[in-house]
Amino acid sequence: MQSSAEVRLSVIVPVHGVESYLARCLQSLADQDLDATSMEIIVIDDGSPDGSRAVAEDFAARDPRFRIHSQPNRGLGAARNVGMDLARGRYVWFVDGDDHVEPAVAKAMVEAMERLDLDMLSFDYIRVPAATEVEPSIVAADTSGLRATDGREHIAQRRFTAEAWGYLYRHELLTRHDLRFPEGRLIEDVVLVATALSLAARVAWWPRVVYCYVQRPGSIMNLREAAHTRRLLEGFEWVIDGLRALRVAAEADPSAPPGYVERLRLREQAAVFFFVGRLVRSELPMQPMLSDRLRRFRAAGSYPLTTFPGAEFPGVHYRALTWMVNHPRSMRVVAGAFRVVARTRAHIRR
Repeated sequence: MQSSAEVRLSVIVPVHGVESYLARCLQSLADQDLDATSMEIIVIDDGSPDGSRAVAEDFAARDPRFRIHSQPNRGLGAARNVGMDLARGRYVWFVDGDDHVEPAVAKAMVEAMERLDLDMLSFDYIRVPAATEVEPSIVAADTSGLRATDGREHIAQRRFTAEAWGYLYRHELLTRHDLRFPEGRLIEDVVLVATALSLAARVAWWPRVVYCYVQRPGSIMNLREAAHTRRLLEGFEWVIDGLRALRVAAEADPSAPPGYVERLRLREQAAVFFFVGRLVRSELPMQPMLSDRLRRFRAAGSYPLTTFPGAEFPGVHYRALTWMVNHPRSMRVVAGAFRVVARTRAHIRR
């Protein structure tokens, strides 16, 4: 049995209905270069209805680093919170059960956290189609050139990843500030990540691909059912409110570094943009929801879009769509035509 002092890294893997992807995920974690005295892999079986637990048990039977905790289905946020409560490591890493990571990178990341006394370590990632096999990187896991900055400076200067899996965290940073994922919400990690970065004294960026984010049809962001879309829109609203609260606090703080407020504003407005886009592409009635939400966003200072799209969202299409979001009457006409075309195509396919 490992003591908490011996465990350097806890990897938290929430699992629900990802049997087809889980073996690849867990094998990528088994291929890490920290042994059982330094690393634990906590698989949270969140009431998975398929054979995911059996897959995890197979790994646990062969590798003492794996631990399995089962619970009734409570959602991704709750599963991550339980993982944090169970974690004994000095550092934690959230890895989703349908994704995977590069082999033999954990030791270099943990050593960078220790050497630079980091609160968080950010790294690069790639998006991977579900059926694609990714060749492991041949680039050495070298973190010798990293330098630490304040977390707010990191937000100001970097294209910070909004997903929880994009960082290693000092466990104590999360517990000291009682940072928890909201339960029962979608898009539950954006506000936590932005808050953690805003509180972190030392953050470094490792420009190496570490994480493979798998794009699968049944993922949270790709489901199209009306009930799911409503929950997703509620998630976007929660993100808008949370980022706005951080932004307003930063505006009142004279020590906030240049660019930090604007980057928070950009992310806040990005959430407005994607809220509108998801609503327009859905089958939900646009009115009165669109008018009501745009009025609310305007009153709160999140709309119209003045900072978005910025350099983080390049391309003419983002600029054109942003113009439409800022001109709701034109957008309603275009959205109505889009929906007619979409229904026609769906009817033809049937």
